[in-house]
Amino acid sequence: MYAKKSCVLCHQVMPDTRNASLREGDLMAVVRVTLDDQATVNAQAINRALAWTAAIVIGFLSMLSLWAVVRYVIVKPVTHLRDVANAVREGDVEQRAEIRTGDEFEDLAAAFNRMVRQLLSQQSELRHVNNELDKRLDDLAQANMRLYEMNRLKSDFLATISHELRTPLHSILGFSNVLLNTSGQLNERQARWVSNIKDSGQQLLTLINDILDLAKIEAGKMEVRTEEVSLPELCESQMTMLR
Repeated sequence: MYAKKSCVLCHQVMPDTRNASLREGDLMAVVRVTLDDQATVNAQAINRALAWTAAIVIGFLSMLSLWAVVRYVIVKPVTHLRDVANAVREGDVEQRAEIRTGDEFEDLAAAFNRMVRQLLSQQSELRHVNNELDKRLDDLAQANMRLYEMNRLKSDFLATISHELRTPLHSILGFSNVLLNTSGQLNERQARWVSNIKDSGQQLLTLINDILDLAKIEAGKMEVRTEEVSLPELCESQMTMLR
C-alpha cells in the first residue's frame, strides 16, 4: 500500500513518530492474500485430460477418414479397373468400367472403355481380313490343284505323243539307211538328199528324246551323265540343217 495525500496528512497528526517523515507515494505496508487454488489445479488437469482425449479421438478419426478415402476413392476404382481388365483378357468383351467419381479415375475408366471398343473393332477387322485370306488361300489351293492336274496331263500328253512320233520316225530312219546302203543305184545328188533325210530324222529324234527328258525331269527320274561332245560334228550337223 502506497501513501496518498490524505494518508500523509492523517499520519502527520498521529502521535506515532515513525510516520512523521511519511511522504506521498511512500510504501506504507504490504498485504499478502492467500487463496486455495486446488480447484483451479483440478480444473486444469481435467482440461488437459480432455484436450489429450480430444486429440486422440481426432487422430483416430483422421486415420479412419484417411483409410476410407484411400479405400473407396483410390483403391476401389483401381480394383474395379483391374477386375474389368482381367475379364476382358479372359474373353468377356462385354465388360466395361463403370466409375462415377467425377475425377481422374472416371477419365481413366472412359479411356479404358474407348481402348476396349477400339480393340474390339480392330479384332473384328482382323477377323474379316483372316476370313478373306482363308478364302483366297482356298482359291489358290484349288488353282494349284488345277494347275497340277493340267501339268500332269501335259506331261502325259508329251510322253504319249513323243512315243507315237518315234515309231514313224524310226521307220523313216530305217528306210534312209536302206537307201544309203544301196550302192550304185543313187546318184550323188540323190545320195545327198537321202543323207539330209537321215540327218533331219536324227535331229528330230534328238528333239523328241529331249521332250521325253523334260518329262523325266518333271517326274524327278532324270539321271545326269557327263559325256564328251565333238564340237566339229555338232557344228557340222547344225550347218547341214541350215543349208
